[in-house]
Amino acid sequence: MHWTIAASHDIHAVALKFAAYLEELGLRQGEEYDFHIADTDPGSGHRIVLGYHDSSTPEEYRIKAENVNGCNVITVTGSDRSGLLYGWADFVNRYIPHAENTDSTFPYYFRPVFFTDDPIRPYERVSSPKIARRGCWTWGHVIRDPGGYFENMVKCKMNTCVIWNNHVPTNAREIVRMAHENGIRLLWGYAWGWSTNINAETMQEHLNRRDEVVREYLDNYAPLGADGIYFQSFTETSSETLGGRLIAEVVTEYVNDIAGKILAVQPDLHIQFGLHASSVRQRLAYIAKVDPRIEIVWEDCGAFPFAYIPKNTDNADATMDIAREMSTLRGRDDRFGCVYKGLCCLNWTKFSYPPAPYAIGSYAALDPMPKYLAEKRKIWHYVQAHWLKTAEVCRAMTEMLMNEKNGELTILALVEDSAFEFQCWFPVLLLGEILWDPTGDIGEMIRDVSLSPYAVFA
Repeated sequence: MHWTIAASHDIHAVALKFAAYLEELGLRQGEEYDFHIADTDPGSGHRIVLGYHDSSTPEEYRIKAENVNGCNVITVTGSDRSGLLYGWADFVNRYIPHAENTDSTFPYYFRPVFFTDDPIRPYERVSSPKIARRGCWTWGHVIRDPGGYFENMVKCKMNTCVIWNNHVPTNAREIVRMAHENGIRLLWGYAWGWSTNINAETMQEHLNRRDEVVREYLDNYAPLGADGIYFQSFTETSSETLGGRLIAEVVTEYVNDIAGKILAVQPDLHIQFGLHASSVRQRLAYIAKVDPRIEIVWEDCGAFPFAYIPKNTDNADATMDIAREMSTLRGRDDRFGCVYKGLCCLNWTKFSYPPAPYAIGSYAALDPMPKYLAEKRKIWHYVQAHWLKTAEVCRAMTEMLMNEKNGELTILALVEDSAFEFQCWFPVLLLGEILWDPTGDIGEMIRDVSLSPYAVFA
């Protein structure tokens, strides 16, 4: 049987993703199946045609499947390269289940898609994201396979990643390149006066070293080609004060000063200020004065989806009110972001800072793989059980934020120390669908994501 993937040279990388999936199905070179990638549409035979379409909508994709004069033709196009990547993802996530599931016991549940000359099931879909910036937040030293991590983000239709490190990774430029190949904006996270034991004395030490923070960016991060930086400073505490000083007041002046100096040199830099609501909740008048060029990325805003444990949905209404207030603190058109939790986080019971610069993907202190995977699978088994019950809370929160910010916002998910680079866990794939378009029915989302060949249930 002859199948062709028709793609121009500049999108061969996307064509290879299609090819890899088809090979997973068993469609390989050989006597039985003849499969290859062509530079142009051959015009006949069973084929998948990849390309671009004319649209001003960012990241939009179109999928169409039809039988033309006895030939099965699947066309996947994007308004840009990211749209084409997401078209590939939903070709697998949505079209494959549609095409192969018979919804009947005869034929017996499934029908072949690529291994028959029978007409394929017709299909047509046009889709684009409702949330502009969607993605993951993670420490860098716990990523074992950065390429796999980014690939699975694409399967979730996510386009933004913050990677936090206490040292500039030795392979930082390679990580940026890998992210960009997958259509992902990469922001480096590091401390502007944050540590696991912040106190009044250490805070003052950091306040006295502002010029060092500016130099660190210009010398170590500016040359790496990333899409921005993310920092935290002083706010990860339940106390409003440190050493008798209001954290909200101190941190606002501090970050405005440093960011202003950096933006004077690089005015288009995307700067994210990771801020924990727990220490400034009653002092928002100070936070409203943060430089509007800085995107505030809020954490710890209350119950799920901001809580670490997904079953924690108590006070969901109050959390919705807090999130709404924070999202509009500086108006509806400011740069606003937040971090969802309730997935998988760092194992703080055995945390220690990597003692020296390292290459992401090769940190020597990581647990052996079998032990690591067993530990993470057990966590995901617990997490997915509660997501099946509480996903509607996450969907409703996301739709509210989308409406408040006209879709121009950043929502990141804490997906770290999680084996996500090896398995596309169901809760992350479901969150990706919610972030793509939170306006749908959550039951239908759960069904559709469950049918994805990529979804892994622990």
